[in-house]
Amino acid sequence: GSGGAVVLLPRHTIAALLGLSAAIVTMVMAVEVPVFASFVAVMIAAFTLARYSRLREAALGYTILVGTVAVVATPELENSSSGIFGLIYPIFYFGGPGLLGWLTRKRAEHVMSLIAYAEVLEREHQQRVELAAAAERERLARDMHDVVSHGVSLMVLQAEAAREVLDRQPDAAAVALDAIADAGRSAMSDLHRMLRILRGSGFDLEVLASSIRATGLEVQ
Repeated sequence: GSGGAVVLLPRHTIAALLGLSAAIVTMVMAVEVPVFASFVAVMIAAFTLARYSRLREAALGYTILVGTVAVVATPELENSSSGIFGLIYPIFYFGGPGLLGWLTRKRAEHVMSLIAYAEVLEREHQQRVELAAAAERERLARDMHDVVSHGVSLMVLQAEAAREVLDRQPDAAAVALDAIADAGRSAMSDLHRMLRILRGSGFDLEVLASSIRATGLEVQ
């Protein structure tokens, strides 16, 4: 009976303790002294309660254990010359496993709290990395917008100037057209440089290129 109660302890703690108590009381009534396996079973129960049970379940479980120990110790107290020590020593005898279970529980809770804290720190670090990457992509996108806008503005101004002097001053128009080509090449060079940087950051280059093509520039 004690062995079966121990098997049931992890999942059906209170039912197992009631069964264990009934088995021990029955043995005390039958043979006056329970077998050693019953003492081992009570120690395992005390450890299990302290290690795994919630407060209410542990309080009820220890009440059952104390009552069982009292049933076993009281006859010995009456028939033994050990006096009050016969009632006190079982409390220490079975309290040891309970203390060990409580210490093991606190140790496990401490380890779990450290793990949870480490996970929080890791998530915060990852969030900071992602925020920094997003800020950098935003900065590069602004720089790219400025480069393209500046280049296109220069090209528009030079194209308007070339149109004004095309008929009267072809040489001046040619200079303006050369300036347009230089501005375009400079803008494309800066654009390619930024695209190489963005390519390493996971930026959606196709969406970016499509938005730039909408301005009339050819982008690959």
